[in-house]
Amino acid sequence: MSKQSTVLFIDDEEEILDLAQEFFSEVGIDLITSKSASHSIEVNTFEKYDAIISDYRMPGITGEDFFKKIREEHDYQGVMILISGHQIKDNQKQGYHIFNKPIDFQDFAQKVKQLIQK
Repeated sequence: MSKQSTVLFIDDEEEILDLAQEFFSEVGIDLITSKSASHSIEVNTFEKYDAIISDYRMPGITGEDFFKKIREEHDYQGVMILISGHQIKDNQKQGYHIFNKPIDFQDFAQKVKQLIQK
């Protein structure tokens, strides 16, 4: 039996987190949610997550700056996924994947699972 994956999902919109929780549990991912990237930086040990998903635009810090901070200050090496309601280009050279909103969470949960398994 393989270990269940654990993913941190940060978004300031509670409805998004609730939807994600439902669909990620269906694919066997333990989803930890947070409404604040700044708070997550203060309280988390990031190496326990197989992937971290962050909204691009949030109060206090952008998802892009959040990823830069956890990579530099916490040496996070897992999968990083940025979601945005604004069209932005996939930026693999920065070390993260980009998904544009609106999100089909059933499909998104499957894609995240595949990224973790690579």
